[in-house]
Amino acid sequence: MVRRLDLPRALLACTVLLAACADLPTRPARTPTSPTHLGSPGSLQWFGYAGGTGSDFLQGTRSYTNWTEVITTGDPSASIVAPVNAASAVNVKSVLELGQLLWCGPPTYLALCSDWDTRWSTWKSVNASVLNSGQVLGFIVRDEPFSGGADIIGWERAAAKVKADYPWAKILLIEGASIVADNDPGSYFNQLKGQIPSMDWVGLDRYSIHPATDDVFNLAMQHLKAAFPGKGVIYVADGWWNDQHSTDFGTTDMSYLGTIMDEWYDVARADPDAVLMAVFIWDPFAEGTSSVNMPRPVLLEQVKAGRVVTGRSPAPSSPVVGMFQGVVNDSAQGWACDPDGAWSDSVQVDVYADGVLLGSGWANQPGYPIDLCQHGSFHAFNFFITSGPYGRSLVAVLHDLTSGTVQVVGPAMSRVSWIRPSSVSFGPANTLTVAGSVTNGSGSVQMVWRDASAAGPWNVVAYQPTPATDGTWSNTITASNYCHDYDVYTVYSGVTSAVTTYHGLTSGYCTEQVKVTWVQPQSTAGFGPAGSMVVKGTASGAPSGTRVQLFWEDLSATKPTWMADPNPQSPVSGIWYGYIQNANPAHRYAVYGRYDVKSSATCTYAGSGSITTCP
Repeated sequence: MVRRLDLPRALLACTVLLAACADLPTRPARTPTSPTHLGSPGSLQWFGYAGGTGSDFLQGTRSYTNWTEVITTGDPSASIVAPVNAASAVNVKSVLELGQLLWCGPPTYLALCSDWDTRWSTWKSVNASVLNSGQVLGFIVRDEPFSGGADIIGWERAAAKVKADYPWAKILLIEGASIVADNDPGSYFNQLKGQIPSMDWVGLDRYSIHPATDDVFNLAMQHLKAAFPGKGVIYVADGWWNDQHSTDFGTTDMSYLGTIMDEWYDVARADPDAVLMAVFIWDPFAEGTSSVNMPRPVLLEQVKAGRVVTGRSPAPSSPVVGMFQGVVNDSAQGWACDPDGAWSDSVQVDVYADGVLLGSGWANQPGYPIDLCQHGSFHAFNFFITSGPYGRSLVAVLHDLTSGTVQVVGPAMSRVSWIRPSSVSFGPANTLTVAGSVTNGSGSVQMVWRDASAAGPWNVVAYQPTPATDGTWSNTITASNYCHDYDVYTVYSGVTSAVTTYHGLTSGYCTEQVKVTWVQPQSTAGFGPAGSMVVKGTASGAPSGTRVQLFWEDLSATKPTWMADPNPQSPVSGIWYGYIQNANPAHRYAVYGRYDVKSSATCTYAGSGSITTCP
């Protein structure tokens, strides 16, 4: 498993130059075979990731992995006790990678350190407490030694020493498929493959392929088994993505890697020599997107394969946790997770109002930090439920992945259901009645309102009703002008509701009327300011004292502009007049009147020098 992330840069460069062509060949995309259903893993018994670190990784993968990789540094006094113990605590064994500990000589790192045996002895002493068969599965002496051109005799010397000190441990060798597939008898691999008897399990690296049909991979596997008969075989499944993957698979959708995971599992489980699957790679690294950041469908396929191989499942040790954060546009929102589950496992969520199921969904969307759920990034839920009101008691029931449920009470909510004149609903005369309902919470409902049409201030109503047993409540706005717009919101149990607006003009309860009757020059009207145009109209229905504002526009002007008569007039017996000062009776004028919030239709004076009657 090419150590692109963790080896020193010099070794990285060497490995990439000599092995990357084996791992990432340029080749035409193949048509994928249909992935088969998961079945018996055969001799496979180990499943885990390369490059996985951290407690969140262990928590999120322990229900389907049974080994993990721990990488040493170049410091022989450095301890690996903590990560090995952390893995052991969740019943996961460690494969210890020794490349940086034993190999020296930058920039190639192709030879064992001159004091490798001393370094090994120091490191053993420092980490003696965890170097046992109960916690350690095996060792990787150096990754891809043939691809890198490393000292193979030195590799075997070190491997034999490790084997002698820990005879129960497996010695793992991972090699580039292109190197092993080479038919040249003089190749480095073919010359020296017989010099490593200490090796126990062997595997191949090759990415962005369909393993069942890739010619290089399958030829390399034939050569590998011929070279090392009877050895356990490691399958390194593809768990990362870069531009080469997009080219080879003919898609930019990383979810396709779920199909590829199925293919790797099918090939591995059909091999009677297969013993271990290693998904490359978990943690982020510079060359592409790793498994930790893969779309959920990819992780789900890794989980499915891992659980069949290991026989593991979520342990019923921790209850499901979560939060019901509210309902927005009839969509229940929050987060939920089972700490016992895998990184990609999701929790079922049911929402009930007063015992009636409103809807069900899954907490399977990206969102919420790992620390809330110990691991993973698919914990948010956001799904539609039956339209409100939502009853007096709104709860979310979270289903544990193993058994049982946990009930989470939703937040307190208050809604304004409707706003109507008291004359068509109930309440004191010349008022507006507001009705609504609450969910959860306790206490009374405070109502705040304003006359939006008049740009009035917010008013807190002194009376604060206590909701009825069914959660309903009502209150009153002291306002008799049903043509205005009114904004209303509530505060209940410390939670402020959304603002609800009563729209007067479209409510069906507005009785205001205004109309332009005629327009004519002052000279033909016989009254009004000299040189003006006189406008007559009717108006009714607004509060007493409301004036009519005349607006006019000279359509014959170069740039017509709407103007306002500076002297609004109050209707007398339903009649009002307005005046366009210094008007030209030969020009065309457009006019309309505005009475409180109601505007008349526009009437156009024809410029005839005589009266224009408006329809």
